[in-house]
Amino acid sequence: MRLGSVVHMRIFVIALILASHSCSKDETPSSSQQQQAGSLRAEPSSVTVSTNQTRTVAVSAGVPPYLIASAPSPNLATAQFVNATLDTSVLSITGVSVATGSTSVRIKDSSPSPEKEVTIQISKVP
Repeated sequence: MRLGSVVHMRIFVIALILASHSCSKDETPSSSQQQQAGSLRAEPSSVTVSTNQTRTVAVSAGVPPYLIASAPSPNLATAQFVNATLDTSVLSITGVSVATGSTSVRIKDSSPSPEKEVTIQISKVP
């Protein structure tokens, strides 16, 4: 009988651990987690590229997936996300113009937080 009691106790403890672990998924995020999720970041916030030159911007915080809300002027530069569903994503910006100028790309996350703007300066190849 003692062996049966020990087995039942182990099963009860395992069930209790599994039940408590599954409940943690239903918890409401803390205010610090909500604040972090709402503060989309793009670093650096400005890049300089020339024709066929690519620079990257790290996009983090907010709520993935990240999206391009407003693309840069297509005659000056292109922008696309790499791994937009990860917590930290890469925005790849490539210059396409031989002229100088500036444009920007606006990015957003999947929350109602404000969009972020990344300024793009176009320079001539030396």
